[in-house]
Amino acid sequence: MADVIAPLLDTLPVPRRPEDRARVRQLAGLLVPGEPVRAVTTGRSGDQGEVLLAVTDRRVVGLTDDERVLTIPLSEVAYVATSGDSRAGGAVAVHGPTGTLRVADMPFRLAQEFAAAVRAGVLAVA
Repeated sequence: MADVIAPLLDTLPVPRRPEDRARVRQLAGLLVPGEPVRAVTTGRSGDQGEVLLAVTDRRVVGLTDDERVLTIPLSEVAYVATSGDSRAGGAVAVHGPTGTLRVADMPFRLAQEFAAAVRAGVLAVA
């Protein structure tokens, strides 16, 4: 599992919170063996609080501060959008069949990279 955790931690925005290592370990534990992670980020969701969010080759998976697991299979993603700018920060919204997962308060560049990884994953499973 260490081979999964270190690269995930390296991609998180700086500054990292002390509990990020434990949250990344929890997220890695949710992955199916061999499920590669395309991108990972953190941010705040109005409904969910602080969220650690990852996109794999199968799904978008998130872990909230209170350890709730959020999952949207890539085959069910209707679309993904970003908002914000380089000065104010960014947000990413993933629209699925039961609603939208919106995470904000991240660097705009990371929001764009995460959205691009989701789009690439959606195309790969189509």
